Amino acid sequence: MLHSSAYCIMHTFREKALAHTYLANAQFDTIRLKLLKIGAEVRELFQVHQINLSVAIWVGFLALFGIATDNGVLLATYLDDIFRREKPKTVEEIHRATIEAGIRRVRPCLMTTATTILALLPVLTSTGRGSDIMVPMAIPSFGGMLVQIVTLLVVPVLYAAIKEIGAKIKKPVLPNN
Repeated sequence: MLHSSAYCIMHTFREKALAHTYLANAQFDTIRLKLLKIGAEVRELFQVHQINLSVAIWVGFLALFGIATDNGVLLATYLDDIFRREKPKTVEEIHRATIEAGIRRVRPCLMTTATTILALLPVLTSTGRGSDIMVPMAIPSFGGMLVQIVTLLVVPVLYAAIKEIGAKIKKPVLPNN
């Protein structure tokens, strides 16, 4: 008798656990469908679909490379100016000069990037005449500008690393007394 009542309790527990799992899965499926619907709406808004590589996309890449290069040159030029003016000799002085240059030039670079991204949003969401050419042209520029922010970190770090190597090579060796 004990065996059958334990079996009944375990069977009831198992049925309740399965029912709870089924309800949890049903709720998850509902949430997933809502998110898929939101994703589909965003995908429709930004016209995300397969786009073949064309001349328009290459023109977008050229525009991206031009803006990214401009930001890198802006940072490197200011780094050159500050290093020429202060002539840092130690690693600490190099770090200080690099941080100062980065802080002073981060706003112009971010403004260039932000205005480009904001200017491309209407182009990316356009559906009128000419959008079949303009949207593919704007896609590489928009995506690249989001990634281009890394330039603000990479250029000063590489510049400082090169200057540090140069400072360590030029460091005079003191003779033993």
